[in-house]
Amino acid sequence: EDLPQSHDNNNEDGNIIGKPKKQFKIIMISTTKQTTEDLPQSHNDYNNEDGEDETIFKSNWDESVDKFDELALKEEVLRGVYGYGFDKPSPIQQKGILPILQGRDTIAQAQSGTGKTGAFAIATLQLVDTELDQTQALVIVHTRELAFQVCKVIQSLGEW
Repeated sequence: EDLPQSHDNNNEDGNIIGKPKKQFKIIMISTTKQTTEDLPQSHNDYNNEDGEDETIFKSNWDESVDKFDELALKEEVLRGVYGYGFDKPSPIQQKGILPILQGRDTIAQAQSGTGKTGAFAIATLQLVDTELDQTQALVIVHTRELAFQVCKVIQSLGEW
């Protein structure tokens, strides 16, 4: 299924040329490891040359939640979400939280300020077992400033 395009044209090399058509772009891709038994017979071409199963990329473009309540979040996480000021999920949160909660490796791309940090922070807080005294999540970002911002969001969401 085609994902929304955010630019006018691509040149022959696939490089984007022209001005953006839309101001907002979301790309969601989740990966999952499946065996051929999980797939219809016609999909056996997902095996590599050695007959081993390969990772299958699936889009969850049609999977979406309209309310945080639909995610079956722990009560303290839900309190943190509403306490932080989120009323309803942003588009990236509508599509991004669920595949993370399902244990899928997820790639989410959207403009700055659209709620990406909130999406992975909410999912991460939901998956953390507070009874375990060990590292359960690792967030890697490219600047110290962004690390402080992400830390502040996670702490704010988790203080409830």
